Amino acid sequence: MSVEGFIFSAAFDQLTSVLTALSPEDRKNEVNKTKAVYAFEVTNTQGKKHYFVVDLKHVGKVTNAATEADAAKGQPKPDITIIITDDNLVRIIEGKTTAAAEFMSGK
Repeated sequence: MSVEGFIFSAAFDQLTSVLTALSPEDRKNEVNKTKAVYAFEVTNTQGKKHYFVVDLKHVGKVTNAATEADAAKGQPKPDITIIITDDNLVRIIEGKTTAAAEFMSGK
């Protein structure tokens, strides 16, 4: 599922692998703990956008697409939408900053 031109897509590949490797019971437990659908709109350094929906409310899967409409197709409505740059998302994933710090600085 790697997306050319987006550094963060490797992290979503890992998340997809983890969710896929879980037993149906373990996946259900994770969904019951999280109970949320996250939509990500990520913009890379060239200004290109890519969209991901992480459903941890119903089925425990990651969907990605080049358009918001395609990513949302067949998905539940997101509980939260995160609009972020590729670089900032990678910094959060790597632990170099926090989502709260990025939000408070307007990023």
